Amino acid sequence: MLYAGNDLILASLPDLLWTDCDFTSAKDVTILRNATHNILYTVCNSNSMNVDIIGYGTEWWVTTIIVVDVVAAIFLAGWGIFLFVRRHQKNKEEEPKPQN
Repeated sequence: MLYAGNDLILASLPDLLWTDCDFTSAKDVTILRNATHNILYTVCNSNSMNVDIIGYGTEWWVTTIIVVDVVAAIFLAGWGIFLFVRRHQKNKEEEPKPQN
């Protein structure tokens, strides 16, 4: 695939990946390095890195979902702490008192 000019494989075929690549061969390493360079160059010059563009931002619903997830996580963590403390207090109350 790399010798044919492709840089990225979109299918995950674990049996076929890296089976015919020789990491000690200078030619193979150069081809892998060029493919990696092309992929990283494409990502760095895409809109995913251009967050300073006026009007570029996340949609309102994405922000809403993130806020709801954070609030739910904080609520669940607080509820878990509350239950832990409550159970600990109940266990303390139920312990038998030492008799003199």
